[in-house]
Amino acid sequence: MNFGVAATSLGQLDRSIVSPGAQVKVEQRARVDECRVTGASSEYGVYVDGGDVFKLDISDLKWTGRYALWLTDDATAHMVGTMPLGAGRVDSDDCYTARVDPGCHVNCQGMIIPKPDTNRVSHHFLLSREDANGPWGTLTCVGCMIEDVTTLALAVNLHEQVTLFGCYDFDGNPLPNRIVPGSWTPVLKFAGDEDATLTINDATYSLVDPDLVRVTGDITILDKDANGTPGSTAALSITGLPYGDSAEYSIGWGAIISGGVSVPDEFMARLTGGDTIYLSYQGAAGTEKIEASNVADGTRIAFQITYRRG
Repeated sequence: MNFGVAATSLGQLDRSIVSPGAQVKVEQRARVDECRVTGASSEYGVYVDGGDVFKLDISDLKWTGRYALWLTDDATAHMVGTMPLGAGRVDSDDCYTARVDPGCHVNCQGMIIPKPDTNRVSHHFLLSREDANGPWGTLTCVGCMIEDVTTLALAVNLHEQVTLFGCYDFDGNPLPNRIVPGSWTPVLKFAGDEDATLTINDATYSLVDPDLVRVTGDITILDKDANGTPGSTAALSITGLPYGDSAEYSIGWGAIISGGVSVPDEFMARLTGGDTIYLSYQGAAGTEKIEASNVADGTRIAFQITYRRG
């Protein structure tokens, strides 16, 4: 390996490091007060193996290998500046700005974090773990401007943590404090009995604080009668929510994107406790539930709801 600068075990470097076209390695228990990286070699720009970098700036990083930053073995990096666009191997889409292994921490302060280069499949942070045991990697952003929070983590499992404090999007809107992205499997039922088979176009959730869960779903009905033909007035509901039962009444929204039968395109998603979302709309006689007669094979439904878990 060709290292621009290597901080050895138990060592400390107080001065800035500039690495023009080489790697920087910070080994176990070493401490680097300030590090500015402008280039890298084939695999990574900065490799922190159990050490700590207290001020890491990769704003001028023009090219790197698979990772601009790779942390292992309880390492910590405190990042400043602006995330570079398009950081990653020139000839590969398999690249990420940061890899955060078990027990490692990345802290960002006052950073500008734009979306990754749209021409490649890259993410600004990859929270990863390589074994079956915790603890997991964490990413904390304080006072950062973040264009798209979904690019902060590509979750290998559902336990990595992204925490935001005083962060805003590029339009100046405040961002939620905590995001733990994951996927779930919606189940569509009629009157709580017959299940329909579905194509799940998209189904995600975010844990935005320790108890508040935001879920989204986009499903298409393949076979409404797959497990028995529901009666025409059998109310439609969606189950399978992550994090168990809801603790209180919650309201969300939904829409029939295509294929609905005699039902408004937009409707209300209600969660009255438990783990079942009911879909309804405001009709001439008041609130009316969406029923089996309102959907058919090929009907596509999208919905979103935020609830406090029990």
